[in-house]
Amino acid sequence: MNIKKHFQAICAEFLSKTKLLYLPTLFSETPALRVINYHWTPEEESTTLEKQFKFISENYVSLDEHGLRAFLRGEYHKTKNAIIISFDDGFLNNWEIGVPLLEKYRLVGWFFVIGNGGFADGRLLGGNLNNNYCMNWNQLREVRSRGHVIGCHTMNHVDLGKTNLFKLGSELIDSRLLIESKIGHPVSSFAYPYGTARSFSKTSIKMVRNNYEFGFHNFPIPIKKDHHPHALGRICVESGWTTDILQFRLNGFLDVRYRKPRNNFFKMLKESAALS
Repeated sequence: MNIKKHFQAICAEFLSKTKLLYLPTLFSETPALRVINYHWTPEEESTTLEKQFKFISENYVSLDEHGLRAFLRGEYHKTKNAIIISFDDGFLNNWEIGVPLLEKYRLVGWFFVIGNGGFADGRLLGGNLNNNYCMNWNQLREVRSRGHVIGCHTMNHVDLGKTNLFKLGSELIDSRLLIESKIGHPVSSFAYPYGTARSFSKTSIKMVRNNYEFGFHNFPIPIKKDHHPHALGRICVESGWTTDILQFRLNGFLDVRYRKPRNNFFKMLKESAALS
């Protein structure tokens, strides 16, 4: 465990023991939506992942795309906070471990997948992984048929801040069309790869706005009604975390760390609307 993760674990445990971990929930006037994001969900972490999902099922309402639309319109009338549970890159252990646990606790998963061969032949992230690591298209079709959401995560998992206009069309539009053709269902949601302040551009943001209903970045923020549908911030989480750490992050104790890149994204989102 690196120093930052160790410090996070210590803080979460301390706040839990002193009951301060629950303090932010006391000052929330209306239910908020949080979005969390997993990547790898290995079998050796299935026990902690199940504890996380059990905690979520008891304390949050899991949303699908219809639920997200209603939430942003102000049509969410439940007392519990809402949550979106997402997974990036389409790893096979999301199918083997994540999906069964989601369904055990009646939760909805959002799977943001890569178009270019990541599932058809198992190539992913520059060819570093093989067939044993990635879901195939049949599995993705099954995931969607069981009520989960399939979204786009570019064609080749590129840094959109460094991608030229010609390639952006392939990464953001062709990828969606390919995924739609493979799963036989429209793709309305997009998640930006990487989590830095420079991993997107005004042009890529505009292209996402023009081609998707929802856009997710990786700068955590509690989402309320009327929040911009293309600036949905996610919390990057890990399947091996304790529920104390998960709650520590869900309650926003580290949100301030992401204020600068989050504000930068909002600024670029606004400026992208003026692009021709």
